[in-house]
Amino acid sequence: MRVRIGTSLAAGLAAMLLAGAASAQTAPTARQLDLAQRYVKAMKLETTVTSVVNQLGPTVMGGSLDSLPPEKREAVMGVVREVSRKMMAKMSTQMAPMLAEVFTEKELEDVVAFYEGPSGQALIEKSPQLSAKMAPLMNDLMPEMQTEMLAGMCEVLDCDQKVPRSTAS
Repeated sequence: MRVRIGTSLAAGLAAMLLAGAASAQTAPTARQLDLAQRYVKAMKLETTVTSVVNQLGPTVMGGSLDSLPPEKREAVMGVVREVSRKMMAKMSTQMAPMLAEVFTEKELEDVVAFYEGPSGQALIEKSPQLSAKMAPLMNDLMPEMQTEMLAGMCEVLDCDQKVPRSTAS
């Protein structure tokens, strides 16, 4: 439940930010749409998300998988990977028009040049390595983050139960 609340909040905030930014822009040009589609393709979102899910999925799921036998644990992670891959594929097809509305043509040209260039491709290719190195850090920080997030939400929502605040490590 903690993960669902955090994920829902993050998705809601992202949608509000995109909606607010998009409403301030005029209709995108054909060039902006083309650049936005190149941007989405160059980012290789499906590959990147799969790698992040592989590295951080067990951490984000907390200890909920620990009690499962290894084959069930892997099957659950397989479902998480597949659903994440499908959602990113759907999201990728719908992202270009949003990006074209939010970013100027010049900004899109710059971003596309970066992601299609050697440094951008290195960033994408090395993201799995970086995720692997960050997984232990996320594992250490996640309980504190979840506790603080729930405590803050309970302050705002007047929860019946008080959630103890974690202490900084």
